[in-house]
Order: sequence, then C-alpha cells, then structure tokens
Amino acid sequence: MSFERLRITKPIDYGSVVISVDGNNHHSQQPSLASDTTHSQNSYVSFYSYPAYIDDEDYDDYEPEKDYKTLFKEHCVATPFIILAVSLFVLPTVYWHSFQWDSLCMGLAGWTAARLLIKPVDWLFSTLLRRQLSTNSLFLNVTFGILEESIRLELILLNFAETDFLFAYWLGLGWASAEAICYIIRHFKEIRLYKEDVDTDFKARDAIEDTLGKPLNTLSAWWGVMWTLSTTMLNIGLSCWIYSSSTLVYAAAILHATLYVIWANCLPSWGIPTTSYRMLITSMAVFLVGLALLGVIE
Repeated sequence: MSFERLRITKPIDYGSVVISVDGNNHHSQQPSLASDTTHSQNSYVSFYSYPAYIDDEDYDDYEPEKDYKTLFKEHCVATPFIILAVSLFVLPTVYWHSFQWDSLCMGLAGWTAARLLIKPVDWLFSTLLRRQLSTNSLFLNVTFGILEESIRLELILLNFAETDFLFAYWLGLGWASAEAICYIIRHFKEIRLYKEDVDTDFKARDAIEDTLGKPLNTLSAWWGVMWTLSTTMLNIGLSCWIYSSSTLVYAAAILHATLYVIWANCLPSWGIPTTSYRMLITSMAVFLVGLALLGVIE
C-alpha cells in the first residue's frame, strides 16, 4: 500500500493540516483527531487539525477571529461612542453661542451629493477606459478627493457673503456627520458577511479584506471611534481652509485625494494602527491650521 502525505502549514491561528491519500481506495487506521473526511472513488482524504504555535514575534499581532454575534455586540457598544466623537465638536459652538443647523444640513447635503456623483464618475471613466476600475484605483481616489473639495468650494462660495467663519465650521461638521452615519450603516452591513446562516458574498468580503489587509472579523470596532475623530477634524479643517481663501481648494483637494489613496492602498503594508495614528495626527494638524487661518486660535 502506497501513501502520499502532504503537510500544509496554515495561518498561525489555525495550526496545520495533514492530508493522506490512498490511491488504492484503502485506508488504514486514522488518528481520532480527524476533523473531516471525504471518500471518493479512488482516494481517501483525511484532514487533521493540530494546535497552533504562536511565536513571540507574532504574538503582539495575533487577533483571533470573532463570530457574527460577537462582532454585532461590539459594534453596538462602539456606535454611541462614534456618535459622541462627532458630537464633541459641537461643544465649542456653545462657547461661541452659535448653532447653525442650516449649515449643518448643507454639509450633510454636500457629502451626499459627492457620494451620489461617485457612481456616475466611476461608470464614465470605466466606459471611456473600457475596463472596470478598482475601488483602490489611484485615478478614482484622486478624482473623489477633487470632487468632494469642488462641491465644498461651491457651497462656501454660494453662502460666503452672508456668513461668518462658523458657517465653515458647521459645514465641515455636517460633512463629517454624514460620513459617520454612512460608516456606521456600512459596517453593520459588512459584518453581516461573516454571519454563518446567510449566503455570504465572498467577493465583497475579499474586497474588504484586501483593503484592510486582514479579515474584518479580527478588527476591533473601537478603531471606528478614532477614524471618526480623524474625519471630523479633517472635514472641519478643510472647510475652514477653503473659507479663509478659495485658492486653498487646490491644497485641500490634493491633501484629501492623498489621504484617500493612502487609506485605499497602504493599510495592508503600513498596518491599521500605524495608518490610523498618522491619519489622526494629520487631521489634527489640518483642523488647527484651519482654525488659525480664520483667526480663531493664534
């Protein structure tokens, strides 16, 4: 009796698998550790799972996968804090005694318009280039950054004469609020891809994991709080930049496009912690520079 034995090493949290094939359709006694077996016409295949070993170098990066129920609970707990992250930026307006809800709604509308235009722009360029562009495409992400800042500029120019700097602040806050709402809804949809009792769209799941550089079900929902803080400061800051001088729209568009490209392409290589902290520092700088340009801080 001849056997072919193949040993495959899987990722560190899965251990290893041993496959035994008997070409004569006979099988010898197999260890009781077998977790799955298949019996075909000419072969017998057994799968064995062994405990994984995690060395010291991998231990810090090791994150176990979570089931859908755990993911859902974690996102439910984190969601109020994501909302709070945006709401914190309302506090300065209490000091300024100004609540411009119309500007907030204008920011919501501006972000929504930008999102609605993304699909036609994607379709147009895909048609012209005769190929489907990836969501990680450098060209598309640069275009999206320019598109958002162009719409922001138009809203500011249309209302510049009748407003003060708080218009820009509330416009950016509305923009960030829309983005936070979209983030919450999108992530609840994305974690459903890890639900066991539904037909999973593996293509969509793979696309998310390619962008993140790791499975979504190993990622903490609390990163969303930091990302929301970053996007809120970024949008308020960029609105202040453009309000202070319309020529700064070029700098704002380049910066926003660059951040889109980094987020779409650098997460796997830089890692989520490094990318997130760099984004936070950059957004904080944009926010403070924006307030300084308007003379709010010196």
